[in-house]
Amino acid sequence: MHIESYKSKPVIAYLGHHKCASTYINQILGNITRPLGKKTRVEYLASTLPFEYHKKEEQKKAISELYNYVENGDYDLLCHGNADNKLIDRLESRNFKAFHVIRDPRDIVVSGYFSHKNSHPVHPVFNPWLKDYRESLNASNQEQGIHKEIEYCTTYFDRLNKWDYSNPKIYETKFEILTKNPEEEFRKIFNFLGFQFKKHDLLLSIKVILNRLTQYKLSQYSLSNHSED
Repeated sequence: MHIESYKSKPVIAYLGHHKCASTYINQILGNITRPLGKKTRVEYLASTLPFEYHKKEEQKKAISELYNYVENGDYDLLCHGNADNKLIDRLESRNFKAFHVIRDPRDIVVSGYFSHKNSHPVHPVFNPWLKDYRESLNASNQEQGIHKEIEYCTTYFDRLNKWDYSNPKIYETKFEILTKNPEEEFRKIFNFLGFQFKKHDLLLSIKVILNRLTQYKLSQYSLSNHSED
């Protein structure tokens, strides 16, 4: 089948942002969709990147290939952890429905600071700048590091600021709602998407992922819990 023929194929999408629990949302979606034979694509590249890395040839090529796939490719579910308006423009050419997750920007900064300083994986295409940025954070005290992280997050906040929160094809929700009432909110999300699911499968998936969330202690990412000695 020629790739152009896939444009008429209905798709659903999870549209996330930096430090908005994309890993855990992807796992819940995967647990529900995998038994149904749904083809899933997980991506994080966006049209703008920190330190203007989107202007470098390797990243430009990867971004172009990704956006072409979003518009024309063969998939049922797209999970994108750094969604922006250009991504939506590509999805608009298809029959799509999606849900969008945002988070309090202050928590994005604090969570991002500790993640970038200590644990976030470095990838040669997706975030090759992180190695030098991590060294910069580790050479700074916490106050200096937080200020650097605020500047680093400018790209992400620009996407949130320019987002169309009234698109009828997109269900809008928040990280804080998903983590407080996950069963109720995922029910609303799946109902909006027209997604068929079994209550037992949803409850089991949420229970497994929330156990991982608890173990990972997402609540640790607050300034009050990370004061320097």
